[in-house]
Amino acid sequence: VLQSLAHTPLMQGLVLGCNHTHSKDQEHACIACELLGTISAMFSPPKSLPSRVLGAIAPHRLLCTTWRRCPHIAGHDQRDAHEFLIALLQAFSHDLQKEGDVVGSTERKRPRQEVTPVELIFSGELCSTLTCGHCGRESKKS
Repeated sequence: VLQSLAHTPLMQGLVLGCNHTHSKDQEHACIACELLGTISAMFSPPKSLPSRVLGAIAPHRLLCTTWRRCPHIAGHDQRDAHEFLIALLQAFSHDLQKEGDVVGSTERKRPRQEVTPVELIFSGELCSTLTCGHCGRESKKS
């Protein structure tokens, strides 16, 4: 999941380019801070980070922070990667919305109905086209 997120160009740009600042006195665990730290570490030279061993990264802080924010996926039970991805993206999007952090944005408060950057990157619409094998007529649904 983390490699997929880190190597999605738009997500990489969002995480590494956001104006996120997190006050240490805030009560909730900040997914945006941990995601920024983890993805930054993935693209940093190995010698610059003493916690890295032979280029390996152990994202335990991100995992624990995600568990604190999303208790329904906490623990060592078997979980679906998609379930983790959705929880992580929702918490990250919430942190960015709460802080007003958007790449290139100077606004601190954003309207709730506005589409978030995470939604712009990962949302989609299912469309189906059925073609009759007999007459060739197409039926499209979105």
